[in-house]
Amino acid sequence: METGPDDGSIGSAHDSGSGSMGGFGDGGVFDGGPLQGRERLEPAHWYIDFGLENVIREQLFRDERFLKERGNHRMNNPATGESPYQGEAYAELLQKTGGKAGRWESSLVELMFDSVQPFRKASHSSTILSVRYMDVDPRNRGKAWASAVVAVIPGPSIPKAMRAYLLRTVAALQRLAEDGMEVTQPRTIGTQHDPAFKYKHHVYLIGRAVRVGDARLHLTHADQVERGQVADALVLRAHGLEPGRGAADRRDAAAALSAYPVKASNPFTALSYVDLQDMFRVPVVHALLYGVVRAFVLCMLDGTAPEALAFTRDDKRLIQSRASRVVVPSDFGRPYLDLVDYQATFLASASAAHRRLCEFAKLAEENTFPDKTFSVNLHICCCRLLRQEQRVGAAAGDLEFAVERVMQYYKRVASGVAYKPEQHFANEVLLTGAMAEVRAQHSLLSLEDVAGRRQADFSDVQRLGRA
Repeated sequence: METGPDDGSIGSAHDSGSGSMGGFGDGGVFDGGPLQGRERLEPAHWYIDFGLENVIREQLFRDERFLKERGNHRMNNPATGESPYQGEAYAELLQKTGGKAGRWESSLVELMFDSVQPFRKASHSSTILSVRYMDVDPRNRGKAWASAVVAVIPGPSIPKAMRAYLLRTVAALQRLAEDGMEVTQPRTIGTQHDPAFKYKHHVYLIGRAVRVGDARLHLTHADQVERGQVADALVLRAHGLEPGRGAADRRDAAAALSAYPVKASNPFTALSYVDLQDMFRVPVVHALLYGVVRAFVLCMLDGTAPEALAFTRDDKRLIQSRASRVVVPSDFGRPYLDLVDYQATFLASASAAHRRLCEFAKLAEENTFPDKTFSVNLHICCCRLLRQEQRVGAAAGDLEFAVERVMQYYKRVASGVAYKPEQHFANEVLLTGAMAEVRAQHSLLSLEDVAGRRQADFSDVQRLGRA
């Protein structure tokens, strides 16, 4: 079932939260054991892995828009603070890599994952893992051509643990950081333009977008490493892989592992340059807007807020009247009006916003707002959001909309069938890639080019590449 390190495949994974272990050396990816005198490897749970190197080479580096921008937009709009290349995490990454991460040939990427229901009525959740490049124009960082799906985990339910599904991607990230991969991209140096510049492309992970309320948001890097080491030791002991331990020790270890908050080490600890606390981003739209702000507004509207602060019926009518005439412009990529240096605008504004958020939490408690106001959303926004802005740049640059765009792309493709939507999506992706390669090799027109012409000349044999 496994192929070479650069190849995509239908991989297999074992849910580490299910209690069964599989082969420990491969992180529980396969169930092993003798079968008729021979060793066997049996997939514990299949999933689709396109291969990170394949996705980068065959999808991203074949898009002209991506090739035009990759590596050329690292300090765009510095006053907005949107670029992770201006954060503290990137400065530390440069030190850890000896400056290699700052070269034009290198890029920062972000892993994104979420679950989506492709069917309108049936209950079926597919989990999607995708990658996004961060060194394109901030206005385009959320565009479809700057990201690509790496893996699809089939439903019908969301996996209890993601570790086994991430092992191959983490291994690919390690290879891309250490060895790189050979790619071709147009490049202009001075007055010299090379339309097919070949180089070793290195990739470094700068973060990972997560669902709201992730418990790891409040843990330090050392906390997460230590918890993973304890969990791995318990796994070894529970499965009898630690010498000198009896059946009672195995039972005790299994009981301790069942009650322990994690069941295995974080796979991203294999990346020597990563700070795990920077890995798990605060989902601002869900945590702040749909969480803190929504809970506060609902308290004001439904009358559960203190009587002196709740909206009256006349207030609600006035709000409704004004809302009908409101037009909201897009603020993505827009710099501050008082353009000065980065430190004096973005960081100062982020610090001021953090103080106001903490003041809101204090006033809400003093005015006895309902308990639902004081949720995990408010906690992580007060405790983590400012640090995140300082470390990896402004979340307001694109929020979670890049993740949602990938989800909608999958849903648009996979919802056309009534059975096994993950396999249908994989077939469509592979077929689209194969057709693009055929057109490139034989200089064929794309379907969009043909359909866009009112009178396409199909008799031009040379232009259609059929000579």
